[in-house]
Amino acid sequence: MTVREAWDRRAGGLPREFWLVLVGSFINRLGTFVQPFLVLYLVRERGVSESTAGLLLAINGVAGLSSQIVGGVLADRLGRRETMLLGTIAFAGALGLLAVAESPAVLVAGVVLTGATADLYRPASSALVADVVPPRDRVRAFGLHFWVINLGFAAATSVAGLLAEHGYGLLFGLDALTTVVFGVVVFAFVGETRPERDDTTAPGRFTDPFTDRLMLGVIGSWFLYSCVYFQVFISLPLVMTADGLSLTVFGLVAGLNGLVIVVVQPLVLDRLNRLPRVETGAWSMTVVGLGFGLHGFADTGWQHAACVVVWTLGEIGATSVGSALVADISPAHLRGRYSGAFGFTFGAAAVVAPLVGTVTLEHVGQAALWTGCLVVGLAGAAVQLTLRDGVARRSTLTHEALAPPAPTHQVLPDSTA
Repeated sequence: MTVREAWDRRAGGLPREFWLVLVGSFINRLGTFVQPFLVLYLVRERGVSESTAGLLLAINGVAGLSSQIVGGVLADRLGRRETMLLGTIAFAGALGLLAVAESPAVLVAGVVLTGATADLYRPASSALVADVVPPRDRVRAFGLHFWVINLGFAAATSVAGLLAEHGYGLLFGLDALTTVVFGVVVFAFVGETRPERDDTTAPGRFTDPFTDRLMLGVIGSWFLYSCVYFQVFISLPLVMTADGLSLTVFGLVAGLNGLVIVVVQPLVLDRLNRLPRVETGAWSMTVVGLGFGLHGFADTGWQHAACVVVWTLGEIGATSVGSALVADISPAHLRGRYSGAFGFTFGAAAVVAPLVGTVTLEHVGQAALWTGCLVVGLAGAAVQLTLRDGVARRSTLTHEALAPPAPTHQVLPDSTA
């Protein structure tokens, strides 16, 4: 197979609008400097205690629960372009407030606003991709999007420490700048893609995804999956240091996750694109549960690294099909809301997973923690499999698979958007 043929199978045929979003996402993630150093900024720069910093981060996470829900409603009401521009500018403004916060009240306000605006743009971004990419290519598209985000984030974290040596103001400034550039790129060069709603279609409510039994099944399965996945940031560092391993070793082991994604994801995108969504999601969740379960038998850095490779392979499959599955079952005029509800799932898991993981580890032990991860991963896979018939009935993929590729929307000229 030639390089051109390999490219066409993995990335060929995707529309211009998708590539603009992809480039903007890479620029945005390339400037993700504040998030990895937020706790250090709060403690070292603003002089709060570690426990207070933990409370502020929890507040940030709770505020973030509303971000994608609100962003989803705006994406369907205002449009994809306007919401992405509004969300990125709002987040940049929140970063600026947090950067100059001197008093406790302003500091709390900055923490709340950064949480509430950080993902405001994301449902519109996912809905835009679903609008312009035919169902047959959505796994490829969302897989490439996930790959680019990881590539940009890996690059950002590798230089953020060096930038921080010159002051946290530089981190905040560059993060805000790249965020705004993303919104401006989409607004300036992508026409509005929101599907037209006819007079017989209800405008919808923000609660619609949460009253849809099929979508609730998707939310439930991915919530269980996310509670397992987030243990890499919560329980794994505690376990590895308890095993006598240094933070440097943990950093290298955790960093292997991004390396495997960057190397493997492009190689499997074409195959994942041709597999059934629900079954692929279920098998991926099983592999993630198994990988985390294997940490219970690991003592050395190399053994933990092998576990990371296992569950990362599952993560690649799950993240590639998750957004595509949501796009398949979403009513076209509610794609923003459904994408927001899907994003809300991960925010909710980010609140629950730290509590359950640390309590289990402290009071029951490592064996129970990692066994629990395996059981929860299998439970997520089981819930996923119950969705098979419902997804098959609703998804447009079956009806469009034999049709010639065609956009699922009408891109309006910029002047009419």
